[in-house]
Amino acid sequence: MRNWKWSFIFIVGMAGAAAQAESYDTLSPLNHSVRNPFQFHFTQSIFRPTFQEAETQYVLQVVSEPEDGRLHDLLVTVDENGDLLSLIRRGATGGKDEQVVSHEDLFQKDNPLARASGRDAIFVRCKDGDRSQGATIVIKYLHDGVFGSYRQMEGTLQRDASGLWKISSPTHGVAHRLTLRSRTIFGRLIGIDRIDVN
Repeated sequence: MRNWKWSFIFIVGMAGAAAQAESYDTLSPLNHSVRNPFQFHFTQSIFRPTFQEAETQYVLQVVSEPEDGRLHDLLVTVDENGDLLSLIRRGATGGKDEQVVSHEDLFQKDNPLARASGRDAIFVRCKDGDRSQGATIVIKYLHDGVFGSYRQMEGTLQRDASGLWKISSPTHGVAHRLTLRSRTIFGRLIGIDRIDVN
């Protein structure tokens, strides 16, 4: 059984790394004895969306159990009217560990935020709304890396009465933390079992 390695990545500048990952990746447990899983690394975005007079707002914290509890912050940038400009995933330790998804991409396509052994493992997108009023936010995650199956959770990304953007779920209300729970078989990590909302 594969021992899957997880890490959040930057979208830009990863084409070469992704190609290398595919050269190592295999779904066959038999090949695990002769091949090591691809080791992920963090890279800096070469082209990062920039917005003049943008305000950054903290949204929530992400706890990544597959990364041994590593912490990430989820933020947004807004314009002078408070409309959404971008969604940001930033390593809680600071530095250049940052990934930016523009509002255009957020509303138009699945945006990969993480990879696991050469494949995209977490996607985020918004639907049924706009950058002014808010929308449904969909997080799709790799549940079983052996068979390549995904699951997803949905919430609402919108402004509260004070103008701050928040993510909420129908059952938990406003979310302050998302915890990615590891899915293992015989002690080996194969995916994300679920995402807990607190």
